[in-house]
Amino acid sequence: MGKFDGVIIVSDIDGTFLGKGSRMVPENVEAIEYFKKEGGAFTIATGREIMNIPSVVPNVSELCNIPVIACNGACIWNAATGEIVHEEFLPEPEISRMADAARTLCPDVQMRISVRGEFWTERLGEMTKKTFYNMLDHFRIMPYESMPHGRWYKLGWDGTEEQLGRLRKVLEESAGEGCLVQLGHQTIMEVQSKKGTKGAMLNTLKRLTGRERSVLYAIGDYENDYGMLQMADRRAMPKNGIDKLRTLPDMIEVCDHDEGAIAGLIGYIEEELRRGQGG
Repeated sequence: MGKFDGVIIVSDIDGTFLGKGSRMVPENVEAIEYFKKEGGAFTIATGREIMNIPSVVPNVSELCNIPVIACNGACIWNAATGEIVHEEFLPEPEISRMADAARTLCPDVQMRISVRGEFWTERLGEMTKKTFYNMLDHFRIMPYESMPHGRWYKLGWDGTEEQLGRLRKVLEESAGEGCLVQLGHQTIMEVQSKKGTKGAMLNTLKRLTGRERSVLYAIGDYENDYGMLQMADRRAMPKNGIDKLRTLPDMIEVCDHDEGAIAGLIGYIEEELRRGQGG
């Protein structure tokens, strides 16, 4: 038995696993390999869609030894086999009502719809082009009226702080009980099914991998990680994380993402286990 048997780590990608400029942090990769050899289970939970993950984590299929939580929790994906093992879609008619309100009242912020394997949008705005510069071939441009409803993963908008502030008010006023409105980044607003969030998928991930009794550590840095950290058995954040996360109880704070936050968390867990064994 390895020292990390019965331990799961689920990490956000941007601002947590990756360093500045989306660089791979060697200390993280080395520590994760050590963690897995000693029986630990590691994966990532990200707002990124499946087709966008390998562009920033090229070794994702080797790095993660359990399935990945993608699209902010809308799906769980086995990176090694390419299989989608679980999906949650935005609820109708609530999401159509929210989309209609956003298009009518905030027409200056272009909506994109995440579905399996691609994005749908009526036009590509400049901020979307900048954010998804390496993913533009995955966008399908079509009239909103032509977009089939019912199997949407996530709605997203790219805009300024002022634009997204107005949009958020519109979305929250038209939202029902089934959807969550949150910032995915300073310039990205998203709507997710409450059944398909990073946090909601943690127990599903445990069940799918037969690790219901494992202790799950989640680590993230931004607003769309809050629910995941709240639902985890143990929670951690890098030093660069937003202050809102520090309000969660028993928060473990490790080093900055550019200094190897995942390696820092693994070191923390190892020391915690050693103390628990009276070492």
